[in-house]
Amino acid sequence: MRKIFLALLGVLLLTTPALADNINILNYENAGSYGVIYRGHYKTAYLGQFNAALDDGSEYIGYCVDLPQNAHFGTADYDMLASDRFSQRQREAAWLMHEYDPDLGNAYDPNYGRHDTMAALQLAIWEVIYDENHSLYDGTFKLSNNGSWYIRNLANAFLSAIPRDVNLASIDYSVIGQHSRYQDVLLGGVGSPTPPSATPEPATALLLASSMGVLAWNRRRKIKNTRA
Repeated sequence: MRKIFLALLGVLLLTTPALADNINILNYENAGSYGVIYRGHYKTAYLGQFNAALDDGSEYIGYCVDLPQNAHFGTADYDMLASDRFSQRQREAAWLMHEYDPDLGNAYDPNYGRHDTMAALQLAIWEVIYDENHSLYDGTFKLSNNGSWYIRNLANAFLSAIPRDVNLASIDYSVIGQHSRYQDVLLGGVGSPTPPSATPEPATALLLASSMGVLAWNRRRKIKNTRA
């Protein structure tokens, strides 16, 4: 009985609940475009910030972290990745957003201009997502010569400020919405929203119910055998 319980407990611990929520992309604030080279192919990347809301009414600022996919506006069902499950690159992207976004940033400087800041921030976020070396001049993601040197220099300044170890507490109100057909989006809370709560996936819920059923059956069998 004890061995069965421990085995089932181990399976449950290894099965991480997924966060699930609808993301409603409300609007997009266009900050211009920039010529980039992604995996050796040139493309015009559109830069800016969008506003989004979740089912619980909490509002978020968002940036794209999935350059190849098309953006989606309106409501769609995303798999939500909580900040405590971020990779190092995702943590760095969230740190950049919370430091420099005009509506969230602790270090936002209005002298640089709102749209220039958002444009540089989006480029810096893509750089940390796709490359480890934080260089906009080589790697999987890099900038072409077809763009503003001012925005490029500002993005480089953001990248150079990233701390070696990003403190998880500084990105508590961040989540990443992941979708198979649309752009994955990095969301940062406006003010102090309540992060979406963990909702077990159907498979996880079924496993939990099955586990409890097995434990109950074994307990009844043990009692019956004892009485016999």
